[in-house]
Amino acid sequence: MSASRARRAGVRVLAGSILAAGLAAPLAAQTEEERLARLTPEHRAWVEEEVVYIMTDAEREFFLTLETLDERQRFIEAFWRKRDPDPASPANEAEEEHYRRLAFANLSLADDTTRPGWMTDRGRMFILLGEPRERQRFDGLNEIVSTELWFYQSEAGVGLPSFFYLVFFRPRDIGEYRLYHPALDGPRSLLRGRYASLDTTDPAQIVVTLGDISPELSRASLSLDPSDPGDLISGRASLGTDILLDRIWEAPRRRIRTDYLDAARRYGDRVSADYSFNFVPNRSVFRVLLAPDASALVHYSVELDPQDMALQGDEAQARFYTIMDLSVEARDRAGRLVHAEDRELVVDLSAAQMEAAQASPFAFQGSFPLIPGDFDASVVLRNRVMRRFTVAEATVSVPEPDRGAPVMSDPVLAFAVQLQEDQVTAFAGGGRRFRPAADHLFSLGDPLTAGVQVTGAASGWTVRLTLGAGETTLRERVLPAADFGNGGGYAEFDLAGLGTGTHWFRAELHDPQGTVAMVRDSAFQLIPRTAPRAGYVHRSGADAATAGMLAWTRGNQFLALGRLEAARAELKRAVAAHPELAEARWRLAGVYLRTEDADRALELLTPLEAEHGDQYEVVAGMGFAHYFRQQFEDAARYLERAVALRPPGTVLLNALGEAHEQSGDLERAGAAFQRSLALEPNQPVIVERLADLKARQP
Repeated sequence: MSASRARRAGVRVLAGSILAAGLAAPLAAQTEEERLARLTPEHRAWVEEEVVYIMTDAEREFFLTLETLDERQRFIEAFWRKRDPDPASPANEAEEEHYRRLAFANLSLADDTTRPGWMTDRGRMFILLGEPRERQRFDGLNEIVSTELWFYQSEAGVGLPSFFYLVFFRPRDIGEYRLYHPALDGPRSLLRGRYASLDTTDPAQIVVTLGDISPELSRASLSLDPSDPGDLISGRASLGTDILLDRIWEAPRRRIRTDYLDAARRYGDRVSADYSFNFVPNRSVFRVLLAPDASALVHYSVELDPQDMALQGDEAQARFYTIMDLSVEARDRAGRLVHAEDRELVVDLSAAQMEAAQASPFAFQGSFPLIPGDFDASVVLRNRVMRRFTVAEATVSVPEPDRGAPVMSDPVLAFAVQLQEDQVTAFAGGGRRFRPAADHLFSLGDPLTAGVQVTGAASGWTVRLTLGAGETTLRERVLPAADFGNGGGYAEFDLAGLGTGTHWFRAELHDPQGTVAMVRDSAFQLIPRTAPRAGYVHRSGADAATAGMLAWTRGNQFLALGRLEAARAELKRAVAAHPELAEARWRLAGVYLRTEDADRALELLTPLEAEHGDQYEVVAGMGFAHYFRQQFEDAARYLERAVALRPPGTVLLNALGEAHEQSGDLERAGAAFQRSLALEPNQPVIVERLADLKARQP
């Protein structure tokens, strides 16, 4: 960062200001002036002077809540990054242009006032709009006061007229230039001397007088917007000036998305400080589908627009790459963490692949098993290049299985279906891979392919697929349920002739008598433009190919909720399917130890000792198993090894202390109890036992 940018960011602070911030009242109770007073002089100048005209209200409010210099520095960097018209270039053209305008306003637009140029009307408009296409000055004339006429030609998409005026004048030639308002000031305010006393019953004469000096000034005196002119004959001003001035004031804010502030509030604890203000939006879809064993798998697809997906090229620009850090969570409605996983996704593209992909979204797809219940699922993607992150969230419901009854998955609303042998990746099954429409967006000319899975349905069962809008059914297909087995089937719907807006989709499973046994609903949007479709798709998925892995994951999820019986059943299933799956064996052993079933725990753990003798769960598990069997010398030996592998808690230290005490090693027993009390002093029983040990020692 350049020295000037560092200075503007305000990276210096005195120890006194840190102390003052630490003693300050809670932010929620502080006035804005008190919050401003907490800032360094550089940061206060930044928010009150440098960016005051281009900062949104939400950004200002958020900035004033930040506690540390590092947070404010990162906010300032994100503030300019959000306004960078070309993130790929090394310079931030928007930031450089803004400070050029600010410098010009302070140097060249303050000659008629003691105030800084940025505070004047001319300075404010110059900072907001930049250099006018043309400036005309009217100075030293007998007819009018000192006046400036600025001509602007605006770019498309900013909400301003393609051409408009600004007029600045010095009322009665006193003081600084002020922004002219046709309706509030009126053309007469531009005249001076005897011309200002023209007959007030003939306002048209005033306009004629201005027209003799400048026809453009005459028109601007009645309207700043040529597309909404005043009446030159009657001299009546247009009433649209306030709308134009409001649009000018809002123009630099209108295109700025402030969702990155909401993301920083909501997800700041899930990303490092480097990412905190670098949120980018996404489109996503979550669907609960079926694993090969008919259990639930949550499939997700998260799409990023190409401008939000930065990759780094090598020196030859032959390959482009980044690493996406993926974090997946599922929490129950009480907020308890049920599932969590983290992994690295490597994106590595050739120059040709990069050229083909950079014009369309990037999609990241995966899946994970989930036990029955209602959950809040989230996927966090962090791009190590440019330090950007996004979060996709959804509420997912997994129904309790009805043993022996047919099961139907959520429908997948896809824009295409492709053949694929690999069944491990997301949205794949039955030799097919579905291309889900993120956010369920479809164009009017798209086909809609509805995929669904059904298991356990006998002959005569059917699947009814319908789509419609409001109370009206627009399309319908009824197919044998057998068509949707073996990983899933699909039906295609023509969307031609349907209107734009929200539509619904429903999949119903019917028994042979026509009774509805199960219903799955979804919604989709029909839009008039082309729906975005991912060009690059990174696919991963739950490990359904390794025997026992899905059951092991579900067992861990039940454990997270304290559902020991359900966890035991899943972990037993995992061990039976894959006896060599060490993680399942030691986790099942842990479940048995909770009920002090030491024999079964040892049966599971003993075969693991040779290969996993340095694994904490194995060593600690064997220590507790021997402890419950009152084999205290063996228990002490294993528990001591566990202490060396991982910082222990009070439960392990207390068991270790008792094992040493029962083995006759009072000194080591006392040391274990002392460590336990250092972690949690409020243990009266352990305090008493430690005192007894000390009394018994010579």
